[in-house]
Amino acid sequence: MQAKTSQKIGAKAGVPSRIVTALQVNRKTVAGYVLAVGAAMSYALAQVLTRQHISSVASPLAATVVTLISGIAVMGLMNIRNLKLDFRTQRQGIIFFSIAGIFASIGVASLNFALSSAPIVIVSPIVAINPLVSLVLAHIFLQRLEKITLRIFIGALLVVVGVVIIGLAR
Repeated sequence: MQAKTSQKIGAKAGVPSRIVTALQVNRKTVAGYVLAVGAAMSYALAQVLTRQHISSVASPLAATVVTLISGIAVMGLMNIRNLKLDFRTQRQGIIFFSIAGIFASIGVASLNFALSSAPIVIVSPIVAINPLVSLVLAHIFLQRLEKITLRIFIGALLVVVGVVIIGLAR
């Protein structure tokens, strides 16, 4: 019923019904998009703050330790009630999350060392190739969960190319 109502409203506005239908997404998907933008903004702010203080205040490794401990503290406090249940019920997930945490820690350390050695306007676009790496890895390991189409791959590639061009155009 809601789709038909939206299509009627879209038709009155001169918008083809297939576009109106394509734009209809559920709240969970919209929340995912909003959180993705929030993640991008958080990562960008973290890079700027790290770059500003990494050479004068702390070594890249010390910055990594402080960053990760701060993140653990904040996430722990936000999820203290759920952690007890999750630890008891999903041991296999904890193993995979631990492995992911190791790789994330390596990523943060690598980023901090890069920021201590090169300008953020160069480092950030290089780090921005991670969506392409994620797409390739998702295609290899998550074929049952994620469908990577040519259109998605080309879109991700264009975003990364755009970010790199902006970063390198100083």
